[in-house]
Amino acid sequence: MAQCLGESDGLTFWLATMQDYDEVMAISEDIYGGNDYLPHRYHSWMTEPDRVTIIARRDGQLVALESGLVVDGGTTVVVEGLRVCPSERGHGVAGVIQRMTDRYIKQVYPNVNTKRLTRGDDPGPEKLSKFIVLARRAVLSLCGEAESFKNFVLALKAKFGSLEKSDGSAKPQLTVLKDKHHLKAVLLDPGLSSRLQLPAGSIIQDWQPLKPVESNLEVLNRRNLTCLTQPYDTCQRLKRDKS
Repeated sequence: MAQCLGESDGLTFWLATMQDYDEVMAISEDIYGGNDYLPHRYHSWMTEPDRVTIIARRDGQLVALESGLVVDGGTTVVVEGLRVCPSERGHGVAGVIQRMTDRYIKQVYPNVNTKRLTRGDDPGPEKLSKFIVLARRAVLSLCGEAESFKNFVLALKAKFGSLEKSDGSAKPQLTVLKDKHHLKAVLLDPGLSSRLQLPAGSIIQDWQPLKPVESNLEVLNRRNLTCLTQPYDTCQRLKRDKS
């Protein structure tokens, strides 16, 4: 049963449910030029631990959505999925649902003291003044069949392994981390941030900034990722050669 969270500015706010899927898709037709990720994520969002997804309705019609995932041991919320139906855009609806989502998340997760988000556009100096910029990255989208991803990884490893340095030093090697304990040891290594340039000390995966702390390992584990790493001595050697 849907749970009503309150009213503001002529809108009523509800926790999103599986049954809201069709209406959410109806207001999302032109999002990201037809390459919207939400159709593939919506149902998993409904059951994902520590995620809050809120919808707004006006006169019973769904007009907006925003979601937030609480990470970093309950101290950070990563907000995602903000969208407003075309007829309501430009009327402040986005700000209203953002404020409602912020208040509700703070109520349920009182230790949250940091809000993070990713923008695909240039928000301008006024909005940027309210945030600390962690990083700017170019995003390269690759479209393909999921069944071919294994071959893509193998080809990537082959290309990486074929690189020869002009001084004849050893080639860098990539290793697939299949063991969760090995992955944990890599991500929780105190020296990780000194060997990698982590923006604000965070790993950005799927547009989500995650601190390398144990509570975030479960967030990464449930995504069925293929993780590649270089041996530590290789990383050291490459860094020394570069200098």
